[in-house]
Amino acid sequence: MSFTENDMMELRETMLLEFNERIDQLEHCLKMFDGKLSINATINDLIRVLHSLKGLFGMVGFSQISQLFHNMKESLTNYGGREIENLHPLMQDLYTELIKIYKTLSQKEELNIKGISKITEQVTFLLS
Repeated sequence: MSFTENDMMELRETMLLEFNERIDQLEHCLKMFDGKLSINATINDLIRVLHSLKGLFGMVGFSQISQLFHNMKESLTNYGGREIENLHPLMQDLYTELIKIYKTLSQKEELNIKGISKITEQVTFLLS
């Protein structure tokens, strides 16, 4: 099956819409850090967002960034219930990087994932 240029444009638009929704979900999670919900509820929501991002990027062929989201999700899944003071700033950094990636994809520029890679390393170190 071959894709026409129109098919590819529609796929890109769908991906960007989905990506924008995940960014909004992450923003909601960031607000939850300051709310009255437990850290466990916030972590569970973050895990769902990261899982969705992993699948979204994997589906469109960005396997390297998909793997980074997978690694971050696994670190959060195994965090063991400890109170995590430094996670909020890292998730804020992730939010900032996702906005950059969204803009890059919207403008059809080459994707730079160094920021996400660094955040993944920090999250993994923090939660290990």
